[in-house]
Amino acid sequence: MVTVLGTSLQNREILDYFLQSSWQAVGLEMEGAHYQKAIQAATHIRKSVNPALKLRYAYYASDNPLVTGHTLASGSLGVDGVKPTYLITVEILKQIFGS
Repeated sequence: MVTVLGTSLQNREILDYFLQSSWQAVGLEMEGAHYQKAIQAATHIRKSVNPALKLRYAYYASDNPLVTGHTLASGSLGVDGVKPTYLITVEILKQIFGS
């Protein structure tokens, strides 16, 4: 995934460019740009975060499902809540703790 600053940059030509480049990105999104800019400012400008910090990003769905009503949060939440977010959390914790 590549984070872009706005919907005007989310188009087929840009996606094709990043897919064919060394980035091999399979998607574009814009929500993460604000977080990435804050992390860059903290590490490179304010120097309040170690630049060797390992980052982990996870993307799992669109706000606009192909079938109306079929969002990841539809149906019973059960004890695990929204399963994709639960599974992402488990996988990231496994990476952090090396299990």
